[in-house]
Amino acid sequence: MASRHRYPNFRGMDFTPGLEPMAYKLGMVRKLKAFLKDENAATAIEYGLIAAGISIAIISVVKGLGTKLNTTFSSISSQLK
Repeated sequence: MASRHRYPNFRGMDFTPGLEPMAYKLGMVRKLKAFLKDENAATAIEYGLIAAGISIAIISVVKGLGTKLNTTFSSISSQLK
């Protein structure tokens, strides 16, 4: 048996014929506004960017230190021979 509603998400709700898509759009607008007001995602992104920046700084320092240590140990090794 076919559903008597063209829009199954609106079962049990009374709408003026032809206004179902408008009600759906209004619901989507409300959800979009709520999403834009929510600041949790923005905070998570900010923390992620901070962590990425710190990681890049640590990697560059360790890489530079590693090169200096390699040079130092090579010099010591050659002097011991």
